[in-house]
Amino acid sequence: MELEALLDTIGNSTRRNILFLLAERPRYVSEIAEQLGVGRKAIIEHLEKLELAGVISSRKKQLMRGRPRKYFEISEELFLTISITSNFVDFSKVKSNQEIPEAEKLNLELDELELSPESERRISVSYILNKLETRLNEIESEWAEFQKLLNRSRKLLR
Repeated sequence: MELEALLDTIGNSTRRNILFLLAERPRYVSEIAEQLGVGRKAIIEHLEKLELAGVISSRKKQLMRGRPRKYFEISEELFLTISITSNFVDFSKVKSNQEIPEAEKLNLELDELELSPESERRISVSYILNKLETRLNEIESEWAEFQKLLNRSRKLLR
């Protein structure tokens, strides 16, 4: 997936709204059109652009009655970073493919909590959510500081 194509694709608010819906679960054209209040033909065009950029994929699912229905879903996890400072501008995409022990541990805890009764999981999930938000804030702060150092280093090379 080319970065330019990705930026052009997600630059459209309707396509971003489609992605928000697909982040919840796979959906079919009529369902997306109804949720967004946009015509089916326009939705199909937006889905084609998202699929062409590699952001989503489609699969046909046979229903109990009638013809198969085509469902769309997000095809891969990726993160887009945008850095804009006085000396540097960068747009990059990052794929998540690294195993992190701390994240794996929390993932296992969430797996266990999914199997527990809802009344019992609320406090534990709130704790994990708080822990994740705190850690992400720490990472974002560190990332910003390293971006500044990276930009300063690049400036010294010019």
